[in-house]
Amino acid sequence: MSSKSARQLSASFFSASERCLTERRCGDESLAIIPVPGIVCGVFSIEIGFKSLLMAAGDAAKGHNLLKLFEKLDSSIQDEIIKGVGLDRVCFMKELGEMADSFTQWRYVYEHEEVGISLNFLHQLAKATQHTAERVVGF
Repeated sequence: MSSKSARQLSASFFSASERCLTERRCGDESLAIIPVPGIVCGVFSIEIGFKSLLMAAGDAAKGHNLLKLFEKLDSSIQDEIIKGVGLDRVCFMKELGEMADSFTQWRYVYEHEEVGISLNFLHQLAKATQHTAERVVGF
Protein backbone atom coordinates (compact mmCIF):
# COMPACT_ATOMS: atom_id res chain seq x y z
CA MET A 1 0.00 0.00 0.00
CA SER A 2 1.28 3.47 -0.82
CA SER A 3 1.51 6.28 1.73
CA LYS A 4 -1.25 8.10 -0.15
CA SER A 5 -3.56 5.06 -0.05
CA ALA A 6 -2.85 4.65 3.65
CA ARG A 7 -3.60 8.34 4.19
CA GLN A 8 -6.96 7.97 2.40
CA LEU A 9 -7.82 4.90 4.46
CA SER A 10 -6.93 6.79 7.62
CA ALA A 11 -9.27 9.62 6.57
CA SER A 12 -12.09 7.11 6.02
CA PHE A 13 -11.72 5.67 9.52
CA PHE A 14 -11.56 9.21 10.92
CA SER A 15 -14.87 10.06 9.20
CA ALA A 16 -16.45 6.87 10.51
CA SER A 17 -15.26 7.71 14.02
CA GLU A 18 -16.71 11.20 13.86
CA ARG A 19 -20.06 9.84 12.68
CA CYS A 20 -20.18 7.32 15.52
CA LEU A 21 -19.10 9.79 18.21
CA THR A 22 -21.37 12.65 17.17
CA GLU A 23 -24.49 12.85 19.30
CA ARG A 24 -27.64 12.20 17.30
CA ARG A 25 -31.28 12.33 18.23
CA CYS A 26 -32.95 8.98 18.71
CA GLY A 27 -36.63 8.25 18.28
CA ASP A 28 -37.35 9.06 21.92
CA GLU A 29 -35.62 12.46 21.58
CA SER A 30 -32.61 11.39 23.64
CA LEU A 31 -29.08 11.96 22.37
CA ALA A 32 -26.92 8.96 21.60
CA ILE A 33 -23.48 8.06 20.29
CA ILE A 34 -22.06 4.69 19.23
CA PRO A 35 -18.98 4.66 21.46
CA VAL A 36 -17.06 1.42 20.87
CA PRO A 37 -17.07 1.48 17.04
CA GLY A 38 -16.30 5.21 17.18
CA ILE A 39 -13.32 4.68 19.47
CA VAL A 40 -11.98 1.72 17.46
CA CYS A 41 -12.28 3.68 14.20
CA GLY A 42 -10.71 6.79 15.75
CA VAL A 43 -7.73 4.93 17.17
CA PHE A 44 -7.28 2.99 13.92
CA SER A 45 -7.34 6.26 11.95
CA ILE A 46 -4.48 7.53 14.12
CA GLU A 47 -2.51 4.31 13.67
CA ILE A 48 -2.87 4.34 9.89
CA GLY A 49 -2.20 8.09 9.82
CA PHE A 50 1.08 7.58 11.68
CA LYS A 51 1.96 4.71 9.33
CA SER A 52 1.21 6.84 6.25
CA LEU A 53 3.60 9.50 7.58
CA LEU A 54 6.26 6.88 8.21
CA MET A 55 5.75 5.41 4.72
CA ALA A 56 6.08 8.88 3.17
CA ALA A 57 9.46 9.17 4.90
CA GLY A 58 10.54 5.81 3.49
CA ASP A 59 10.08 3.93 6.76
CA ALA A 60 7.94 0.86 7.35
CA ALA A 61 5.97 0.26 10.49
CA LYS A 62 4.08 -2.65 11.95
CA GLY A 63 2.02 -3.09 15.06
CA HIS A 64 -0.74 -1.19 16.78
CA ASN A 65 1.09 0.57 19.63
CA LEU A 66 0.53 4.27 19.03
CA LEU A 67 3.37 5.38 21.29
CA LYS A 68 5.92 3.23 19.46
CA LEU A 69 4.65 4.42 16.07
CA PHE A 70 4.69 8.06 17.19
CA GLU A 71 8.26 7.77 18.48
CA LYS A 72 9.39 6.57 15.02
CA LEU A 73 8.09 9.78 13.40
CA ASP A 74 10.51 12.59 12.59
CA SER A 75 10.73 15.08 15.46
CA SER A 76 9.32 17.91 13.30
CA ILE A 77 6.24 15.76 12.51
CA GLN A 78 5.89 14.90 16.20
CA ASP A 79 6.05 18.60 17.09
CA GLU A 80 3.39 19.48 14.51
CA ILE A 81 1.00 16.83 15.83
CA ILE A 82 1.62 17.83 19.46
CA LYS A 83 0.97 21.47 18.59
CA GLY A 84 -2.24 20.47 16.77
CA VAL A 85 -3.46 18.67 19.90
CA GLY A 86 -2.72 21.73 22.02
CA LEU A 87 -0.73 20.15 24.84
CA ASP A 88 2.88 20.43 25.91
CA ARG A 89 5.11 17.46 25.06
CA VAL A 90 5.09 16.00 28.59
CA CYS A 91 1.29 16.00 28.88
CA PHE A 92 0.91 14.78 25.31
CA MET A 93 3.26 11.83 25.82
CA LYS A 94 1.49 10.90 29.07
CA GLU A 95 -1.91 10.90 27.33
CA LEU A 96 -0.54 8.99 24.33
CA GLY A 97 1.10 6.44 26.62
CA GLU A 98 -2.23 5.85 28.36
CA MET A 99 -3.94 5.09 25.05
CA ALA A 100 -1.02 3.41 23.26
CA ASP A 101 -2.73 0.02 23.09
CA SER A 102 -6.27 1.30 22.69
CA PHE A 103 -6.87 -0.34 19.32
CA THR A 104 -6.35 -3.80 20.79
CA GLN A 105 -8.12 -2.98 24.05
CA TRP A 106 -11.21 -1.48 22.45
CA ARG A 107 -11.39 -3.95 19.58
CA TYR A 108 -11.60 -6.67 22.24
CA VAL A 109 -13.45 -4.58 24.82
CA TYR A 110 -15.67 -7.52 25.75
CA GLU A 111 -12.59 -9.33 27.12
CA HIS A 112 -11.81 -6.57 29.64
CA GLU A 113 -13.65 -5.77 32.83
CA GLU A 114 -12.89 -2.08 32.54
CA VAL A 115 -11.31 0.13 29.89
CA GLY A 116 -11.14 3.88 29.60
CA ILE A 117 -10.08 6.51 27.13
CA SER A 118 -10.15 10.29 26.89
CA LEU A 119 -12.54 11.02 24.04
CA ASN A 120 -11.29 14.60 23.88
CA PHE A 121 -7.64 13.53 23.47
CA LEU A 122 -8.66 10.85 20.97
CA HIS A 123 -10.52 13.40 18.87
CA GLN A 124 -7.79 16.05 19.04
CA LEU A 125 -5.05 13.54 18.19
CA ALA A 126 -7.04 12.04 15.32
CA LYS A 127 -7.76 15.50 13.92
CA ALA A 128 -4.14 16.67 14.27
CA THR A 129 -2.90 13.46 12.65
CA GLN A 130 -5.28 13.97 9.73
CA HIS A 131 -4.11 17.56 9.19
CA THR A 132 -0.44 16.63 9.34
CA ALA A 133 -0.84 13.60 7.08
CA GLU A 134 -2.82 15.63 4.56
CA ARG A 135 -0.04 18.25 4.47
CA VAL A 136 2.81 15.73 4.23
CA VAL A 137 1.27 12.93 2.17
CA GLY A 138 -1.49 14.78 0.32
CA PHE A 139 -5.01 13.59 -0.31
